[in-house]
Order: sequence, then structure tokens, then C-alpha cells
Amino acid sequence: MKRDFDERIIETKRKISARACHIMLWGILVVTLYRQFHLKQEFSDYGDYFVIWLIASFYIAFGGVLQGVDPFGSNRYKYLWVPLIMAGSVLAVQIYMGTIVSLSSGLVSFVIAFIASSATPIPSLSLVGEEKYRQ
Repeated sequence: MKRDFDERIIETKRKISARACHIMLWGILVVTLYRQFHLKQEFSDYGDYFVIWLIASFYIAFGGVLQGVDPFGSNRYKYLWVPLIMAGSVLAVQIYMGTIVSLSSGLVSFVIAFIASSATPIPSLSLVGEEKYRQ
């Protein structure tokens, strides 16, 4: 016998599934970082978790953008926050691990991380379309 669900039940199930996915992604990221920095394991020990997290993150980011969902809302300057946060995080990890030996190496590392992390938000601005920003 087929059960018919009303729209509220379907929406509630989707929210629960989305939250579970969100919790799983953050959990995998935490486990990966814990294994990398606290346990100081080799990449081969935690690389599978990282690869799964990376694929799922790209699927979520690019899937939404290709469907026309703006991941950053209506403020176009939010597109700069993602690369700044990512570059700052890379710099903080390098300082924590003691791999930054001079100001120039820190600056080079920050610039490379900023450019690399711009690969998602900057193209998504053009994929979603700028016509809504002109309104």
C-alpha cells in the first residue's frame, strides 16, 4: 500500500536529510584534521576521508551553482570572504606547524591560497548571473 505524504512531511524529511549531510561533512572534516594535526598520521591513513569530503563539498558547491542557486546571497562582496577565509586558514595552519620562515614566504603562501580558493566563488558569480545585482 502506497502512503501519500503531505508537503510538510516531505519538507521536514528533506530538512532532516540536509542537516544529517551537513553534520556528516563537518564530522569527516574534523576527523581528517584531528588525524592530520593531532595524531600526526601520514596522508595515506586519512586520505580516504579527505577525498570523500572534497568530492561531497565540490558536488554541493557546484551542484547548487549550476542549478542557479547563489551560494552567497545577494551581496556580491561576500564572494571575497571565501578566498580570504581559506587563505587565512592556510596561513594559520602553516604558522601553527612552523613552516613559515619569513614574511615573504607567508605572503606567497597567502596569495597562492587566495587565488586557488577563488576557483569556486568567482566563477559562480558569472554562472548565477549578474542581472540580479543590477536590480
